[in-house]
This record gives sequence, structure tokens and C-alpha cells, in this order.
Amino acid sequence: MTFDTRDDWLQIYREVRLAAVEVTTGPPFEMMTPAGFLRDGGLANSARVIGQALARVTYLKRMVWLMSKMRHAVPYLGYLALSGTKPV
Repeated sequence: MTFDTRDDWLQIYREVRLAAVEVTTGPPFEMMTPAGFLRDGGLANSARVIGQALARVTYLKRMVWLMSKMRHAVPYLGYLALSGTKPV
């Protein structure tokens, strides 16, 4: 997996001549792990989602597929937020 880097995004912001560009970055997207999912959604909501996933074999297969993909992607899924102002 490849994603645009912090520097790639800064270059885009500079090319459109935004001023006072600020960057905030964060750790990997922990919500996509089972423990992070439980922490983020709480026990009741997580149980409801899991119940829905178990409701049909098709849903369960899709959830297993999704979680296997996410396990590999989580280390790359931090966040990056940029802001800038348009000069007057």
C-alpha cells in the first residue's frame, strides 16, 4: 500500500499558494483493530455490530475478509490533517 506522504500534501498546498499551512499527524488508526473497535464503539454498540455480522453467513464471510485486510493495513493508517489560509 502506498499513500501520499506529509511532504506530498505540503507540496500540493504550496502549489495552490496557501499560507500559514499547519500540519497535524497522528498514530495508526487503532479503531480498525478489534480492541480499538470495542473501545471506540463501546460494548453495547460493538455487540450490536457483531450480532449483525453473525446474522447471515454472507455478512460473516465479508467481516472475516475485511478484518484480514485491515490487520495488514492498520500500521499504515495514521492520520494527517492540514490547514491553510488563502491569501487576500
